[in-house]
Amino acid sequence: MLADLEGLDAAADVGDAGVELLLPSQSTAILADAWLGIATGSCAATRPTAVVARGFLHLDAMSQFFSTPAGLAALQTARSIVPEGAKSDPVDADRLVMQLIARDAGLVETRGGGQILFEADPDFPVASILRASTPIANEPAERRRMFTQLVLNLRRRVEIGALRRMIDPVSEGPGGAVGRFLFELHENGLEHGSRDGQGRKIRGTRMLRLRKHVSNRPDELIARHGGVAELKAYLERLNTTALVEASISDFGLGVVDGFLASPAGLSHAGRDRRELLDSLLFERLSSKGTDRASGVGIQRALRAAAQMQAFVSVRTAEFWLVASYFDGGRAFRMGDVSGPERRAKIRGTHWQILWPQP
Repeated sequence: MLADLEGLDAAADVGDAGVELLLPSQSTAILADAWLGIATGSCAATRPTAVVARGFLHLDAMSQFFSTPAGLAALQTARSIVPEGAKSDPVDADRLVMQLIARDAGLVETRGGGQILFEADPDFPVASILRASTPIANEPAERRRMFTQLVLNLRRRVEIGALRRMIDPVSEGPGGAVGRFLFELHENGLEHGSRDGQGRKIRGTRMLRLRKHVSNRPDELIARHGGVAELKAYLERLNTTALVEASISDFGLGVVDGFLASPAGLSHAGRDRRELLDSLLFERLSSKGTDRASGVGIQRALRAAAQMQAFVSVRTAEFWLVASYFDGGRAFRMGDVSGPERRAKIRGTHWQILWPQP
């Protein structure tokens, strides 16, 4: 249940004593493995953390453990990573990062045919699959084109509806909204999720992942809501047997603290943090100050989500917000998830988007 992982998140929010995390290689709840990645990366970034890979006798770059959000998050910041069956044999994390970055241009294969785009700050901030061969070709428009093609390729692997009908995904219409949503969030993470309060590059993991959730009956999929009432209600309305999940994660300062650390945030230091988060997500408030084009990326992303009848979740600092666009509505504000009055303050910004398959 995600409530249990919320408790694990709290380990990153109190004290500075070392901890040991015994991590499974997978979970059945829809958002749980992303949450395990959030908890692991947050804990390892804020206190000495020894990670133990449950059920493994040996770990290398091909191990299933390093095709999970938790395993990849731990690589950059954990004090040590060891297989449960050989705790005296920690992995060489730097060597593994190099191998994963070099293999398949930064794409990591996952169970069920999905993939994770793995980017490691500060040394490998942009995966080679998104880098062109010349500086001119690396202009924003070209990077958007390469990213759009990457998302199309990832969708081909996980979109059950397209596979059943033997057709390729396209970048127009609601399908094109997928690429626009993910591109905006990836660019936000690249710009804001890789630096500390002084603008210096920090060590951490950023990930883009696409995967599918399939069941035999709608009630089986609903049962995997993980204790999140808002997700359960969305799944009940959908009455489907297949979803695609896309997620974007970074372990930077997070939306609110990143803004407050910028020159534009100085005048907002005493403002209510929840109110400030709402302004940063849904209004033209940005660390770029007077840039007229700033502060609209998330709004564009949420409009794209509405076209897809999607469910959207964002976890950053002490906040967890969700929105359900089952009816394609144009109310883009997101609401707080019901639960603890105060959530653990996690590292970075973590988005998940779920959309139905025909």
